[in-house]
Amino acid sequence: MLHDPGDIHVPESREEPLLFRCRDISFSYGRKNVLHQISLSAGRGEIIGLLGPNGCGKSTLLRCIAGVLKSHQGSLHYGSSSKSGLAPRERARHVSFLPQHQLDVPGITVRKLVILGRNPYSVTGWHQSAEDRRAVHQALEQLQLLDLQHKPLDQLSGGERQRAWIAMTIAQDTPLILLDEPVSYLDLRHQWAVLEVLTELKRTMGKTLIAVFHDVNHAMAVCDRVYVMKEGRIYSRGCPESVLNEDCLQEVYGVRTCLCSVGEGERSVVVPLCPCKMRRTGPSSSVKTTTEKEGVLS
Repeated sequence: MLHDPGDIHVPESREEPLLFRCRDISFSYGRKNVLHQISLSAGRGEIIGLLGPNGCGKSTLLRCIAGVLKSHQGSLHYGSSSKSGLAPRERARHVSFLPQHQLDVPGITVRKLVILGRNPYSVTGWHQSAEDRRAVHQALEQLQLLDLQHKPLDQLSGGERQRAWIAMTIAQDTPLILLDEPVSYLDLRHQWAVLEVLTELKRTMGKTLIAVFHDVNHAMAVCDRVYVMKEGRIYSRGCPESVLNEDCLQEVYGVRTCLCSVGEGERSVVVPLCPCKMRRTGPSSSVKTTTEKEGVLS
């Protein structure tokens, strides 16, 4: 049974001004209902995570928030104004969106791709203002792409291309940034480097980010609040430590997990408990699970 989102209280009044909210968003592809009366809010300087199994509607919700899809019911508000009434260029100065899959742009270099993020502010085509150059350089530096900026995008690895697209989104310099699985194609080091960049955008620039995460531990590490989705509805919402417990993850993902403390209890990580048929055989199989040890990971 799906939880009533009201079961977990999320106060709408915050010290930070409310930057974005959507109310009762519903959407369907033809006769297939995908979203059912979704309500969500984001304060200034927050990282919001959207979690849930494949097909639960996370990407569709993000596309509705971005204005790529028009919801069949409900309302979107940026600050005190309805975002649906904004012209595309004006909307692009308020909201940037990086989808899960990007179009091929043959021959374009990393730098020129990142420059495209400045299009909402351009009045003279490819001419760059001092502010454009600053934003582009900062985005390239943050994503560790300065050494690759003149290379064609199609000569990069998948992870390098993903970082270039993230840099373009950051260069757009909007108060609200929407990211659909931003670290999916990255190696372990660059996953956490990008997550650190997102945290810095919030901390130093007051950016608000709404991102889809498949890795629950990424959301645990960087999100201020999470919305857990199941079958097109909000199953639970709130701070990660309160929401992402064993019962919730079992109900939503169908996987038994345990929460373990790391860094001398500084934060928690989710560890899936594999079924017996998936466990390794041989000498290593005698190693106890973290729950059996009842210890703290270092």
